[in-house]
Formats: sequence, structure tokens, C-alpha cells
Amino acid sequence: DAIIWLVSPTLKKRDELERYIKAHTAPNWRSYGARDLRFRFVNGATITSITGDDAEAIKQGEADLVCYNEPQMMHQDVLTYGAPAIIDTGGLLLFAGNPSRRRKGIWFTRLLRAVEERKYDGGEVCRLDARDNPDIDAAARSDVGRLMNLVDPEAARADDEGVFLEPGNFAYAESFDERRNTCPTLESASFCTREIVQA
Repeated sequence: DAIIWLVSPTLKKRDELERYIKAHTAPNWRSYGARDLRFRFVNGATITSITGDDAEAIKQGEADLVCYNEPQMMHQDVLTYGAPAIIDTGGLLLFAGNPSRRRKGIWFTRLLRAVEERKYDGGEVCRLDARDNPDIDAAARSDVGRLMNLVDPEAARADDEGVFLEPGNFAYAESFDERRNTCPTLESASFCTREIVQA
């Protein structure tokens, strides 16, 4: 009786996931309720589609699995409202996303980095490279990648190379290491005098 939520940023993205479910499950194993956007399976499991455009709508009880499709296109509220749904069941959160190109999705980039850098040890990152997808024309992808690199190098790095940087133009963004390039704050600044500041 697993309860699964598919959280998508838009109706179009929601429809895409529903097409995948219909294409990869036998019709006699499931029914679909258009009113509640829910698949019901013969084993009692349900998959409910939810759009993340209204994050508060995600607060709707418990779930065993909450899947975020394209989380970089949604506000962080989808996480803060949706994640507590797995507390009662000890469920899972799953994120399937790409590098964010807008500030709205910066939370996803920060979450991914925190997991990769082991600042948050409750998750795993599995990176998939689109270049390994056999359904993509490699020559066309290479041509588009070079074109994007000419027009918008930052977008090319995100879309073509899968580099997760925070959106915006930052000097030396890749080489910046918070541990190496920052210093701890001073507990007391009482020793700072005019002579030291002006030196």
C-alpha cells in the first residue's frame, strides 16, 4: 500500500511523468482518477501527481516516497512542505533534477553540494551524464553544446556539462572552496584598534 507523490513544477512536466507511468505499467494493473490525479494499482499502491506551483498544497498527509521532478524549477518550499510527509513512514525523498539556471532553484544546488561534500550525510547523489544516453544523437548534442558555449557559456556548463554552480556570474566560482577561502569569525574584536585597521 505504498503512497507515492510525484511533485512537478508545471502541468506539462506532470503530464510527462504520467505518460511515463502509463507507458511502463500494464493497463490492467492500474486505474487513473483524473479528478484527483492519482494512479491506483492492484496491489493497493497509489501514485499522486502534485504540481509545485503551490507549495502549500503539498502538505497533505503522509507518503512513503516523494519524488521531485525538476526541483531546480521550484521554490524551496516544495521541500519544506513535502519532506515531513515521510516522517511517519520512514520513507524516502528522491530528486531528479538538473543544474539550476535561476535563483529560484538555488536550494537544490546547495542541497546537492551539501550531500556531495558530506555536510549532510542523510542522502546519496547519483549523477547521470546525458552524453551516455543512447537515444541522443551525439553529433547533434556536440554541435548544440558548442553553440551554447558561444552564446551563453554558463548555460552550456549547466546544460551540456552538468556543472552545478549557483546561478549568476561569480568570479572564480569553481575554484572557491568555503573551507579554504574563508576564515572563522572572530569571537571578540576588542583588540582591533585604529592603528591595526589603518595598517
